[in-house]
Amino acid sequence: MIETAQKVLQVNPNNLKALALLVVGKRITAKTPQDLAEAAQYGEKGLQVLPTWPKPEGMADADFQKFKTQTSVIFNGAVGMSAYQNKDFAKAEQYLRAAVEAEPNDVNNIYPLALAYLTPGPTEKPLDGLWFIARAANLISDPKAKADVVKFGKSKYVKYHGAEDGWNELLAQTANTPLPPAGFAIKQYIPPTPADQCADLVKTKKVEEMPFAEWQLCLSEGRPEDVDKVWSVLNGKPLAMVAVVMTVESPKNLKLAGSQDDIDAKRSDIDLTMTAAIPPRQMPKVGAELQFEGTPVSYVPKPFVMTMKDGKLIVKAAPAPVHKKAPVRKKPAA
Repeated sequence: MIETAQKVLQVNPNNLKALALLVVGKRITAKTPQDLAEAAQYGEKGLQVLPTWPKPEGMADADFQKFKTQTSVIFNGAVGMSAYQNKDFAKAEQYLRAAVEAEPNDVNNIYPLALAYLTPGPTEKPLDGLWFIARAANLISDPKAKADVVKFGKSKYVKYHGAEDGWNELLAQTANTPLPPAGFAIKQYIPPTPADQCADLVKTKKVEEMPFAEWQLCLSEGRPEDVDKVWSVLNGKPLAMVAVVMTVESPKNLKLAGSQDDIDAKRSDIDLTMTAAIPPRQMPKVGAELQFEGTPVSYVPKPFVMTMKDGKLIVKAAPAPVHKKAPVRKKPAA
């Protein structure tokens, strides 16, 4: 078919049927991006020829219009698919959408159109992408491929919406509705700001029951009223804590990390001054966990560092010694 179409184009480079056959053949047999690029070249040529292609003698108007629609789908699909492969997502969206609007049941164009819409970047259109990925899931017949597309589409839906409620309804809606209706919308999940998170913490937890990381969140990101609520509880109050030693500045001064983020980043967020020098035999090693008591006296919001004084090591009590019974001496036999 490809060879015959190529011979026809040698005689008439604007033969619409030959161009359409070449696009179909190249796209079906494509094994490399170059194959798709060649299909796209024929597709672009076909789109140039299509508006002025004369109606063949004896062809009914309805049949001629149907032929032009079918060939436009072929040409637009090839150009759009090649653009998608080349990561030109704006061009892919333009041509694949034209193909899908002309033939709304061709999953070979609908699926890459959905992917083009869902690819992060300046052309990302998540609402259209979610619609067409759900539409593609309805049209795929292979059970495994269908399950994979449903799983992928659901993950994208949850990421956008924040929960899976409504996903099954979207699948049902797209089963019989080819294109997004006017006013189609999905509520987008907007994560709470750090200030919002702090406000929720202050409302739901006692400050003294919060872990160090939550104190850090509120004192560095909270609204003034929430910062005051947290600091008024912590300021000047001896606290028993566990942190990781970052550096030993001196026998009386340690730099510690109390939040997991700072532990991972190997960054100190506590400056602890001891009441007395730590004996050499009790000096903690860098990277070790340290149980201590300290009194917060000040802090710097960003980068966060809490200054604590009156530090004391909390030393676990040594286990009680095991007293062995003296061996029983037996009277020697007579």
